[in-house]
Amino acid sequence: MVSLRVAQELVSRWDRMQAGYIAARERRFSAMFDVLEACLPKKFTALDLGCGPGSLSVRLLQRFPQAQCVAVDYDPVLLSLGQRRYGTRGKRLHWVEADLRTSDWARGLGRAGRFDAVLSTTALHWLYPKVLRRVYQEAYRVLAPGGVLLNGDTASLEKAVPHLNAISGKALDLEQKAAQRRLRSDSWDAWWKAAGRVSDFQPLFEERRRRYGSESHHGHEPPADTHLRYLRAAGFSETAVLWREFNNALLVAYKE
Repeated sequence: MVSLRVAQELVSRWDRMQAGYIAARERRFSAMFDVLEACLPKKFTALDLGCGPGSLSVRLLQRFPQAQCVAVDYDPVLLSLGQRRYGTRGKRLHWVEADLRTSDWARGLGRAGRFDAVLSTTALHWLYPKVLRRVYQEAYRVLAPGGVLLNGDTASLEKAVPHLNAISGKALDLEQKAAQRRLRSDSWDAWWKAAGRVSDFQPLFEERRRRYGSESHHGHEPPADTHLRYLRAAGFSETAVLWREFNNALLVAYKE
């Protein structure tokens, strides 16, 4: 097992790396939690899809002391890292290994309708259309009536405005480069190389290679209106982009 000190260091570098790519990361977290505070009671249960080492889950539990969260991921390195760094947070944080690419990823979560919110951040952009539609369908199924789905991720403007999309993308790139200079953050590849040098992680890296092979981190990255169309097709009665900074968006869907 990796030491707590190493886990703390790697998670800190992970958060800094992510903030280098997404300068508005913490603002997006705050926007997500503002939505939850506006529509849910103080005591609720959330599901974090593609949780990585638990950045979103832990921030949610800090913001909402009476909430519980189930954190789902399939990456053995990131799951192990999050579990070592954060534990169960007084049994309020539950870790689940599940592959979102499969049709039965939600089977281990228990009965349908147990969650008041389904959240994801910087995770679903790598899923291809067929898989993303299925993830949204399962998310709808496990949500309780009156529940919400929030997806904070890369989501460009609609295809009908290509020039504005280009401007938005360039502005986001400029913001990203400024953040990376300010934070002196790792690149994605540099962070993984650093984690790969930890001897205790070697068996997990072998398993990670078996699960993902040469699969690219990025997949389809659909525009926001495509996400909203998939969400409506999954059964959500209302969908919208409730927050945006260039191509960094928060998509929200409501289940009646």
